[in-house]
Amino acid sequence: IYDEFSHWGVYIRELWADHKLWGIETNSVRPRYLPGSAIWQYSFTIATPKTEAASYLAQFVLIITPLLVLFEKLHLKNVSWTSALITLLVIGLLNYSHGFTSLYVDHVIATWFFGLSINAMQTTSAATKLTTSMIVAIPLAMLALVKASAIFFVLAIAAIASAINFFSPHTDTDQTAPLRSHLRRSTAHFLVLTVPALLAIGLWDLERDSTYAHSY
Repeated sequence: IYDEFSHWGVYIRELWADHKLWGIETNSVRPRYLPGSAIWQYSFTIATPKTEAASYLAQFVLIITPLLVLFEKLHLKNVSWTSALITLLVIGLLNYSHGFTSLYVDHVIATWFFGLSINAMQTTSAATKLTTSMIVAIPLAMLALVKASAIFFVLAIAAIASAINFFSPHTDTDQTAPLRSHLRRSTAHFLVLTVPALLAIGLWDLERDSTYAHSY
């Protein structure tokens, strides 16, 4: 609750009122805090005067989106998976529904780590192209802007995807390629996934330095 009034709620209010990032005059106690979730919620509030309801709707969408990967193979023939998924959702909503009515972001990081990890396990292989990794790098960069600790989860997801790419069965032509070639390809995937996230954090630090919004 304290966080709602000390920074989370303050960020959205000032974004909605000023239509710009908060500066040194902010009422927030953490002016250098990463703006990922606040900007996402602002995109929902900009078109309505009911900022509180729109903010919580944005929070709900932010949490539920990475979990949609669980529905990818959902069909009536797979009764066991369908039943398990429905049970999981009911338990989650009954026991953790407070996560949708609070703007803190720890559980947001957890759901995105889970969803992106599952996505990496389902889609990554030795044949995965760098263009595919570039697409995945977009939500990873967003995740890095949610909270400082999220960068470690970004690195973990990139490591999982790169390891799967490296250890997946290769084609016949790839079998003759040296180990160095496989390592070079996996390293390229890791860099494509992580560099945008690191760049996003670096640009935010530069922006904060330019507005003299130093931490207290």
